[in-house]
Amino acid sequence: MRLHIFHTREGGHRVPAMAYWKGRIEPGTSDELLIGMDLFPTFAALVGGNLPDSIELDGADFSSLLLENESLEERPVYWRFRGERTVRIGPWKLLVLKDSTYLFNLLDDPSEKVNTIQRYPDLSDSLKQLLQAWEEDMDTFKLNTF
Repeated sequence: MRLHIFHTREGGHRVPAMAYWKGRIEPGTSDELLIGMDLFPTFAALVGGNLPDSIELDGADFSSLLLENESLEERPVYWRFRGERTVRIGPWKLLVLKDSTYLFNLLDDPSEKVNTIQRYPDLSDSLKQLLQAWEEDMDTFKLNTF
């Protein structure tokens, strides 16, 4: 039996996280969208590190979420895995597979059962453009770095 985990689907990456800092982080919950790349800029901010302006980071500092319960600025988040590509911004997620493309509203449909791509063509086109630009940037980075 072969087990296939969809890493670009919500069930493949939506995981809980906890943060504890006695006297600094108040108990509570959040549904903010965070990714692993957010950890470095957050830890740097928490320890008072000043990163040079010349360094471009893919992650966002979420220390204000931890310390003041402030929401993060809405931003696109991208990922790809084995030919599957995804961009998410706010509740909207565009999933591009080898032979089909899906648009989901994760607030209304966290199980990703209703493809709304026909209902929102302008939004799906906008997300496709964001995803294409990100992929070109990643491919250029890969070629210039390795």
